Amino acid sequence: LSLTKELVTLHKGTIKVSSEPNKETCFTVKLSNLTFANENLESRSNSESPIDTTQKVILENSKYKLQSDVPIVLVVEDNDEIRNYIRMNLSENYKVFEAENGLKGLEMAIDTIPDLIISDIMMPELNGLDLCRKLKTNERTSHIPVLLLTAQQSEQSQKEGYETGADAYISKPFSSVLLQIRIKNLIESRQKLRELFNKTTGFNPLVLGTNAADKAFLTRATSLIEANFANENFDVEWLASEMFLGRTQLYRKIKALTNQSAQEFITTIRLNKAAEMLLEEKFSVAEIAFQIGYSDSTSFSRVFQKQFGLTPKKYSQQGKTTL
Repeated sequence: LSLTKELVTLHKGTIKVSSEPNKETCFTVKLSNLTFANENLESRSNSESPIDTTQKVILENSKYKLQSDVPIVLVVEDNDEIRNYIRMNLSENYKVFEAENGLKGLEMAIDTIPDLIISDIMMPELNGLDLCRKLKTNERTSHIPVLLLTAQQSEQSQKEGYETGADAYISKPFSSVLLQIRIKNLIESRQKLRELFNKTTGFNPLVLGTNAADKAFLTRATSLIEANFANENFDVEWLASEMFLGRTQLYRKIKALTNQSAQEFITTIRLNKAAEMLLEEKFSVAEIAFQIGYSDSTSFSRVFQKQFGLTPKKYSQQGKTTL
């Protein structure tokens, strides 16, 4: 009813109710055709028909598939009307995927690694609380913010939601404006966390990981990279395989945690290790380059300078001065 009222108001209509106890309840919705006609004419060019408008929306949505910077939101909701309502409100700013139950939502979350998940609590197959718990304990999806929707407004129900690791909680009926603000804030807060990843001070999984699963993922990825600097077969595909992920899944997971691509992440780990070795002064620049996987010390020096703003030699000398 709340959603209906909001939609009617948006269309400049009215809704009234009359009821006879134990007999019938009648809802009357009045919409102005004149209002619709005028607004549609004003918002549409002379050459654009209703069919053209629909095609335009489809083209715009398909364009999102080519834009990796458009955040992906997964909506898990068994009520078709509510799911469609959320999608309509978000599709302008986000690429929206939909799942009609918790099990399908879990599969889609693992497959697509979205930037945020909106989930109802009361659902068939797998309820929202169990879905959130599974997401937060899975290394692939543990970093994804989860926003729970529920008609239960008791403190106990909210407590159960947060105990599963949920990042936010909105009670039904909800305002579309409030929903969009919460989504925006959750995504931006994760962005700010990624900005803590300072390339010049080394890599710290304890800073980037928001929970135990994230820390374990980052620690394991870092250990694999460091242990395979000299491995000729080492590349993004090899790392993804060792992490039991697809290449796209690995990319989205690392991008979400560090704001870097998988290849940039590997390079950062290598160069941070090189920086540590330079300060220890046990090896020459050429030896360090070889040990972290660079066969050419010249290319190593070029990449190192790009990362730290100093050549390896000057970086080592500056370290002496600081000490």
